[in-house]
Parts: sequence; structure tokens; C-alpha cells
Amino acid sequence: MDGASSLRIWWEIVLPMCRPALITLAIFTFVGHWQSFTWPLIVAPDESVRVLPVPCRTSRIHGPRATTC
Repeated sequence: MDGASSLRIWWEIVLPMCRPALITLAIFTFVGHWQSFTWPLIVAPDESVRVLPVPCRTSRIHGPRATTC
């Protein structure tokens, strides 16, 4: 692309070529965070033995007055 600035080259060529890699990275990141949330719920179904992030996250999802899973 003759006469294109560095930003235009980045926007028109590099970014579209990186799109599949960025989408894959986003999917892997989402799945990793989701599994780190569900694993304590699976191995510790009793509320008295759960670690602190699980009740905090469930209260954020279900609301402050809802019962946790």
C-alpha cells in the first residue's frame, strides 16, 4: 500500500491477519476463567468449606440477597 501511514498499514493489513489468533486467545481466556470459577463449586459443594472468591463471585452473579449455589 503505497503512501499508507504506519497506522493504516496496521489497521488494514496486520490487524485482520491477527483476528483469528485474537479470537482464539479470547476463547481460551474465557474458558480458563470459567473453569477456575466452577472447579471450587464442584469439589466443595458445602458452603462451609468454600474459599472466599466463590461466595463473592456467586453473590455478584445472583445478587447480594440470593442464596449461593
